[in-house]
Amino acid sequence: MSMAEAPPLLESGAWQHQQQQSWIRLDRHGSEFIIGLELRNDLSREVIQRYLQQLQLSMAPDASAGERRNENMSARIERVRQATQRLTRIQAFIRHSFEHMPDGIIVTDELGVIRFANQHIQDWFGEPMPSLNGLPLVRLLDGHDPREHPPWHETVSETLTLRSSQTVDLTVKGKDFLIHFAPFALPGTTQSGIIANIADISELREQQRQHREAIDFISHDVRSPLVSQLALIEQMKRAPEHIDAQQLEQLGRLARRSYHLAEEFVQLARAELGFEAAPHQGMGLAAYTTFTSPLRKFTDFYVHRLIKAALWQAPMSALSDQQLAALQATQMRARQAANALETWLKSDFAKTLPTEPQDGTITRTVPAGFFVRLDSNGLEGFVSCKDLDGKYGFDPITLRLTHHKTGRIFQLDQRVRVSFDNVDDERRQINFKLVSADEIPITSAESAANDKGGADQQA
Repeated sequence: MSMAEAPPLLESGAWQHQQQQSWIRLDRHGSEFIIGLELRNDLSREVIQRYLQQLQLSMAPDASAGERRNENMSARIERVRQATQRLTRIQAFIRHSFEHMPDGIIVTDELGVIRFANQHIQDWFGEPMPSLNGLPLVRLLDGHDPREHPPWHETVSETLTLRSSQTVDLTVKGKDFLIHFAPFALPGTTQSGIIANIADISELREQQRQHREAIDFISHDVRSPLVSQLALIEQMKRAPEHIDAQQLEQLGRLARRSYHLAEEFVQLARAELGFEAAPHQGMGLAAYTTFTSPLRKFTDFYVHRLIKAALWQAPMSALSDQQLAALQATQMRARQAANALETWLKSDFAKTLPTEPQDGTITRTVPAGFFVRLDSNGLEGFVSCKDLDGKYGFDPITLRLTHHKTGRIFQLDQRVRVSFDNVDDERRQINFKLVSADEIPITSAESAANDKGGADQQA
């Protein structure tokens, strides 16, 4: 910048803005000063220019200055002291209130600079409190969760300039948060600051993930053998004279698989701890409790203590609601850790599998391929349709994968031979390659449908 770029500054103390530059002329003690600022060409420019416009830089004479000098100095000092005490008490009250809130709180000034942050912010971001005070909010967020669409400086600038609330996802050190930006009017000015409320939603996201897994399990794994049973029964109804032992055996396998899947689902729906007695539907009891011996969990130990106290008529202090909730959460985390460890161990063991083909059975089919359980060790791996010749269509009713041209079929309980391919470390998924498979006979109706599909594709 140079003086040649300065616009005509007619009024002293008034800012003039032109694109990325802001200029002002100041008259002080008979001297003239011209100040020019060059700003970044983004949304923060408007925030800064609005802030500059609010600055009081004029030196208007004060007619009452002489009278104030004659005022009793002791009285003035006392009023300042009382005002300072009131302000200190108000600040302490606000800080105490924010510190006891369950969420993280950040308060900024009109430039988006942090002026207050509670203890949650220090703990979650790992930033000491002295470093947070005076740190731009954008720099704090960029340092822990950098993003491009939209960048943090745009979100903060829009909140300050447009005075609109926004809610954005935030990830800090592997934990999920939700940050809500809300503008608030600063006292004595037309500018706005920001109150950012940051809520930890990691547990909620984990519950959503478990809910999706349960829905997927119910919609596919539990439904698959039931649909196959119904299809087989309908086939047997159409030709009852052709019912053979092989069909009955297949129907029995599907029924047993349905039973085992139902048992697995019951295991997923673990009982929740509570102080109020609840019925046991299977046993037909109005109330029940469980424990193991020898002791394996704290709940077993606690039930033992309750029984002992009841038998010996000894006093026994009950757990509080908070302790019970913490115990439930600890058990849930233990189950999740056990499941994650089991998946990791299976994936790690799969890397030692030989490359020779192994026999297995198709246990699940999805549009992208099918899962195979090995006879030798029970490991399950995925065979992708991308590794098969041609294109396959998925029938959600029969849960079959059928080749568009040849009519080749892959279905539940089909015997196959596969070889180990690799392990997807990110998804903890074992991948197989198909070597061979038992051929599934194609009915005349399926053959006609395939012929029609091939003719349509050629046309």
